[in-house]
Amino acid sequence: MLYNTTVDKYIRGRRAFLNFSHTEGYLKDNPFDRVAKIKSEQRIVETFSKPQIKALFDAPNKQKFTGYRNFLIMMVLLETGIRVSEAEGITIPNINWRERRIKV
Repeated sequence: MLYNTTVDKYIRGRRAFLNFSHTEGYLKDNPFDRVAKIKSEQRIVETFSKPQIKALFDAPNKQKFTGYRNFLIMMVLLETGIRVSEAEGITIPNINWRERRIKV
């Protein structure tokens, strides 16, 4: 099953290619000019409340290595906005302690 956003993405891609072809003179007109955009419903993603975030950060046992590690991973995710898959790829050489930077 294709969703409206997926179909709209395909339409936009083809429209862009055909606009380029028209601009460069390969086409007399763009056939996608007659294709309407598909409206999809806007989804509002609920965020965590402050008490929920506090509960999440209080959950790991910071007295143990794994708890402290989990707490630090959560802090990196929150402070940088990187994806979990990007955080998984961080290695020691990617961390510049002096400049306080992480290469993602």
